[in-house]
Amino acid sequence: MARAAARGERDGAESLVRETLVDVWRFCRSQVGANDADDTTQDTYLRAWRSLSEGAAPDDVRAWLMTIAYRACADCIRRAERQRRRQDAIRAQPGETWGAPADEDLGLYDELLSVLGPDRRAAFVLTQLLGYTYAETAEICGTGVGTVRSRIARAREDLIRARQINLRQRWV
Repeated sequence: MARAAARGERDGAESLVRETLVDVWRFCRSQVGANDADDTTQDTYLRAWRSLSEGAAPDDVRAWLMTIAYRACADCIRRAERQRRRQDAIRAQPGETWGAPADEDLGLYDELLSVLGPDRRAAFVLTQLLGYTYAETAEICGTGVGTVRSRIARAREDLIRARQINLRQRWV
């Protein structure tokens, strides 16, 4: 599929997107949230097309796309952090009043994943939700297998702790 897309064949490009879109979008959503998932997914494919136009046709297309998605999500998170800092600086200026940002109800699934840092969330989603092996996840995230194992173990601990806190709060 990737080689056909790299040659500019429309059917190859359509097949590539059709076969990978759901996983790429789910991964992006888990990393950047529902509001930015569509844009980050689109950015992933734009980056992939640029790479394909330069002649890159990887052997493992899914891992290659997830690596691109991981980097696109990291860029999105960095942009959001810079924007948050700018907004905080503006809000801190005297004479201005600002309302609280609107809360979004993304459900328990998104709420629990949000307690994880970006590295742990990426490792957890790739292996536990999308079915990538630890080795594939290590390649996608640009780290070692041992680091992936550690991130997943800590992510599980964080999720269990967050779920316990959530359940306690509902009973209080």
